[in-house]
Amino acid sequence: MEGGLLAYAAFYQEAYGRDEPVAELIPAMLAAFLEAIATSAERAANERPGFHT
Repeated sequence: MEGGLLAYAAFYQEAYGRDEPVAELIPAMLAAFLEAIATSAERAANERPGFHT
């Protein structure tokens, strides 16, 4: 896991030109992950046969 976080920090630095500590990046990464899960779960629920919103 540490290697992945460090790789993301390196990607972030290259993409945004700012060097941020991993600890500063984790909250935004976690928020994006949780939002993606919620979106995926909502999409899956809407695709169930017989389910209509």
